[in-house]
This record gives sequence, C-alpha cells and structure tokens, in this order.
Amino acid sequence: MTRMAESGAVISWLVLSQSVPVPGDGLMELAARFGIPVAGLVFFVWWAWKRDGELNKRMREIEDNRVELLKTTVERCTEAIANNTRALDQFVRSQAQTEHKE
Repeated sequence: MTRMAESGAVISWLVLSQSVPVPGDGLMELAARFGIPVAGLVFFVWWAWKRDGELNKRMREIEDNRVELLKTTVERCTEAIANNTRALDQFVRSQAQTEHKE
C-alpha cells in the first residue's frame, strides 16, 4: 500500500470515526457535511493505487527484459568459452603430437 493510500485511510477513519464530532447521526448528514472531501480523498487514493499498479507493471516488464537479456548473454558467453576451450585443447594436443614425433 502506498503512503498516499495509507494516509487516505487514516484520514477517512478519523473523519468517519466516532471521535470526530458530526452533527446528527444520519448518514445523509454525514455525506452532506463531508461528502466532497471524502470523495476527493477516495479519488486520490484510487488514483495513487492505479498509478502504483502501473508503475509496478512497468518495472516488472523492465526487470524481466533485463533478466532475459542477461540469460542470453550468459548463454552466448558460455558457448564461446566452451568453443575456445575445445579449440585450445585441440591445438595443445596437435602441438604435443608434433613435438612427440620430432
């Protein structure tokens, strides 16, 4: 949960709790008195939640892309090292054979 959502939840709880004096007991009076601020607060909490979700989605895509790129790079490097090792082994064997023949 983002800090904005947490602060919105706390403010909503304070406004709607029994500790804040509200004239009358009816929900309609409460909505008439605090409707616009609460609606604005709910909107900004929703907006922050959606923004946070989109940001997490984009970050996950970037991280997945980087992981795939690194995997491909490591595979190519491993193949190149294996090929170089085989070539070096063949070269060393051929050199050993030519030295042994002489």
